[in-house]
Amino acid sequence: YWANEYQIDALKLQCENVLMLRTPCPGNDLKRALAHAIDCNLTLRTKQCLDTAKTDILLFGDELSVLVEKKEEALLQPIWKAVCNSIGADVEEKMPSMEHLEVQWPYIIRCLQSKKETHEVRQKMRDLKEYLDHFRERAWKWPSELYFRLPRTTNAACPNGANQAAHAFLLTELRSLDRP
Repeated sequence: YWANEYQIDALKLQCENVLMLRTPCPGNDLKRALAHAIDCNLTLRTKQCLDTAKTDILLFGDELSVLVEKKEEALLQPIWKAVCNSIGADVEEKMPSMEHLEVQWPYIIRCLQSKKETHEVRQKMRDLKEYLDHFRERAWKWPSELYFRLPRTTNAACPNGANQAAHAFLLTELRSLDRP
C-alpha cells in the first residue's frame, strides 16, 4: 500500500510482478484480489483479475461487483458486452452510467446467478440423460440373459410358458423407458 501512497513506482512495479507470479488471481477470492489491485493502482494485477473474470462471467459475475462499488467505469466498460451476453440481454452500444448501474447491478447479479443455476441444471440433465442412455444400453440385454437363467420346467408348479412370460414382461418394462 505505501509504495502506491508514496508513489515509489519502481518498488510498486516489483511488488506487482511478484504478486502476479507467485499468487495468480484466485478464483475463490477474486473479488478481494481485484479490490486490492484497484486500491493499490496495480494495473497489471487488475488486468490479470479481469482476464480471469472474463473467462467465465457466470462464475465470476459477483466478483465484478467491486467495479461498481468503486465506480470503476473505465474497467467495467470493456467487459460490459460479455456481462450483457451472459445474462441474455441485448448489448447496448454504450454502457449505462455508474449511477444507473449501481441501481441495476443487484438485478444483473441475480440474472447471472439464475443463468448459472440454469446452466448447472442443464448440465445435470445432460449427465442424467447420458447415464440413462448407458443404463438402457446395458439393460436391453437383460431379458435374454434372464430368459436363459430362469429354470426351465414343464411341471405344474411352473407352467410351460412361464419363461416366455417373464421375457415378455421385461421387454415391455424396458420399452416403456423410451417414453417420457
